[in-house]
Amino acid sequence: MASIHGSAMPFTNLALDANSSNTNGAGSANGLAIRSALAPYFTHYFCDFGHNGLTTAAAELTRMTTIWNTLKSAPGSKIRHIEHVKVMPDTNSSNSWIDQAGQIPKAGFEPNNTSFKDTFNALLDATVGGGLLDATFRHASIESVNGFWNTNGTPNFYVGTDGTHPTGNAYAVMGPEFNIRAATWT
Repeated sequence: MASIHGSAMPFTNLALDANSSNTNGAGSANGLAIRSALAPYFTHYFCDFGHNGLTTAAAELTRMTTIWNTLKSAPGSKIRHIEHVKVMPDTNSSNSWIDQAGQIPKAGFEPNNTSFKDTFNALLDATVGGGLLDATFRHASIESVNGFWNTNGTPNFYVGTDGTHPTGNAYAVMGPEFNIRAATWT
């Protein structure tokens, strides 16, 4: 992160490749212990758990609540803001993500208001303001309002061939988008 209030904002990444909130968070004594031990050194927690290890939206929210409670109640915790990124699209494509028409949502990621993705994102929004979660964040630069990856006519521009992970092009627009958001933090 750069140019936050005119200077770089220090941060750490607690993620491990392909980990879920269950394997590196609420379901892991080690994951909770690490977060508890780091809570005195950070004021903001930005999380994007929810995509890996799909179970149910309610079970995922329960694990997230455990993580948020651990952070806020840790001895000496300085955490004063918790924000969660919404689950992003996960699709297959018949045309290398050249357009949205060729995208086929994977199970649990259908844009139908009942899928895991839509239900979990709605639960996150409903949790904001309850004392644990302060805000949610959607990467509008790479996700359309109808739940698909944005496209620009170039194959695999924003999403890799797995339909799950953003590309370098995506991160190039996600970074500034996130920095604008982080600049509002106090």
